[in-house]
Amino acid sequence: MTSIRRLQMKGMGPGEISGPALRITVRVSNYTDTAISIDSAVVNLTDSKGRVGTPYAGSPARPLAGTIDAGRKATGVYVFSVKKSARSPITVTVTYEPGAETALFVGNAS
Repeated sequence: MTSIRRLQMKGMGPGEISGPALRITVRVSNYTDTAISIDSAVVNLTDSKGRVGTPYAGSPARPLAGTIDAGRKATGVYVFSVKKSARSPITVTVTYEPGAETALFVGNAS
C-alpha cells in the first residue's frame, strides 16, 4: 500500500452512499521471471468496528487489472466508504490472485 487519502464521495452507483471515504493506493511488484495476471486482484478494507468498507466504483477508483511483466509494478486505486469515527485502526488486505499470499496492512487513517 503506498498511500491513504481522506475524501468526501458522492454516491453514484447502486449501493453507494455519499459521505466520508478513504482512497487507498496499492502497488503490486512482480519479482518473478514471468508475467503475472492481476485481473483477479482483491483489495478489502475493514474499519475499526469490524465493518467491511463499501467500495465505490466510480472515479477516482482505478482497480488493478491486466498483466504485470517480470520486474515491473502496477498501481491500483480503491475507494471505500468509512465513517470518520471508525478509522483508527483500519485493516487493508491485498491479494493479487486466488491462493496467493495476502498482504495485510493495519494502521490509523484518521
